[in-house]
Amino acid sequence: MKKNFLTLVALVGASSLVIAQVGINTSSPGSTLDIVAKNATGTTTNVDGLLIPRVDRQRAQSMAGVQTSTIIYVNNAGSGTQTGTAVNIDAVGYYYYNGTVWAKLSSSSGVNIYNSDGTLTGNRVVTQADKTLAFNGTATNAFSVDGTTLSVDAANDRVGIGTTTPSVKLDVAQAIGTSEATQFRIINTSPVAANNTALMGFNSYNGGGATWGMGTIQNSASATDNNFHIMFSSGGNYNKFFTIRPNTGFTGILTATPQRTLHVNGSLQVTNELNVGGNGTTAGSAGTAGQILTSAGAGTAPTWQALPASVNIYNSDGTLTGNRTVTQGANRLTFNGTATNAFSVDGTTLSVDAANDRIGIGNAAPANKLHVTAGSDPLRLDGVVAGNSGTDQLMAINPSGVVKKLGTVEDLGIPRPAVFRLDTDQNDFLNGIGIGGSQVVPMSMITNGISGLTYNAATSTVTLPQGIYQISFVYEGVHNSPGCTISSYFVNFPLNNVEQRVHSTAVHSEGVVSNHGGTVNYTTTVPAGQTWQIRLGRGQSGNCSGPGMTLVKLSTQVLIYKIGNN
Repeated sequence: MKKNFLTLVALVGASSLVIAQVGINTSSPGSTLDIVAKNATGTTTNVDGLLIPRVDRQRAQSMAGVQTSTIIYVNNAGSGTQTGTAVNIDAVGYYYYNGTVWAKLSSSSGVNIYNSDGTLTGNRVVTQADKTLAFNGTATNAFSVDGTTLSVDAANDRVGIGTTTPSVKLDVAQAIGTSEATQFRIINTSPVAANNTALMGFNSYNGGGATWGMGTIQNSASATDNNFHIMFSSGGNYNKFFTIRPNTGFTGILTATPQRTLHVNGSLQVTNELNVGGNGTTAGSAGTAGQILTSAGAGTAPTWQALPASVNIYNSDGTLTGNRTVTQGANRLTFNGTATNAFSVDGTTLSVDAANDRIGIGNAAPANKLHVTAGSDPLRLDGVVAGNSGTDQLMAINPSGVVKKLGTVEDLGIPRPAVFRLDTDQNDFLNGIGIGGSQVVPMSMITNGISGLTYNAATSTVTLPQGIYQISFVYEGVHNSPGCTISSYFVNFPLNNVEQRVHSTAVHSEGVVSNHGGTVNYTTTVPAGQTWQIRLGRGQSGNCSGPGMTLVKLSTQVLIYKIGNN
């Protein structure tokens, strides 16, 4: 062995003098030292290779003046100490001297992150570019930094900060004690400016749409001028539901600019007691049942006060301070009393006698259902409409002022006329009409006081309601025919669905213009709906015929009186 080493030295020395390259098992070295395996292939058992000096850790630690790139093989890492130049020697293996300490030679089958623990000898940066770096694990603490600083629970898909056993998706744990230090913080690192945000969002499902958010929004460029908000968005800008302003200590609900310690811009529902007064460490008063909250003015807490017992219509008199209106709608307002003057207005102006069910106007002791007392003209009725003379009762007042009913107009037999009048002269009236014949008299109705009576002017027909009637036919005629000295007329009056003829005869001068006339009266009874046409007929006792007869207008009339019921 010694001989071979000397031969190698001699060869190296000789080669260095010639070409500065040494070859072992080769005559054409490709580098400063080129060692070629004696048996590169085959099944020979001879050993080929380079045997590096083998030392223990203590020997490596003791070397001085070591040249950079020197290689050794540490065969015992238990000797010496892991300090000084041996700070990295913690296992058997190859090491090289990097100019400061012994460093491990990397090997895929040697000490690496996949099969051994290790210690970084300096800062390391992994430049990924477009490559991903993934750690696939199934353990509860599959990946961690400094124990509990960061722990990834791959078995349950959880992350722990400050704990290796997170119980929720992100579990932050810290032994803070009484310190006011924060455990979680979101910082906007942009330069301070109005509308800068630091927000955290919440969504109850994996998708877009409505989102809750909370955090701070900068009001201005002042570092301390920012608000805390709880907000909601259905796809656009956030609506601020809850706001705290740190510069005033004011809190707003549905307002981003609260004006008081608690500013509710909307309705408020209190389902338990409401305390007022007190201070920062003591509760205020909840009052007692029946009390009302009364303002004490600006800057002072309101107080609970009992309702004034005197301001109550049920137990005290009072004075109105202005006009009052009770809008009842569909609701009733009822006063239940038993006194004789249970309800009154201005003493006697209106008095309700609840004991006797009477009302007094102008007196407080009514003697009748409605008792009106006045110095004169005690009663006036406006808006009275026409009644039915056949069924409506007439009223009368007895000497004591009590109103009595007398009966209907028909019960009292008071005539009510209907008047008809001829408005146009009828020339040559009854000309060509023989004895017993008649002609329609076209009259107009002047007045009608009989309820139910109607008149058809086109046919001169009267329709009568049932009753007892007195009918008067008044006529006046002019006749200038020679030999005409007696005029005879008749009227057929209605009588119980038939007619009754009544004659009238007038004597006058012969051959000259003469006026003659008369009245035909008849009292009759008719059933309901009886019709009667106004006609005047030629009687048999007259001697006037031919043309020349004029039935005179205005003087010819019919008067119908209803004098009772049958």
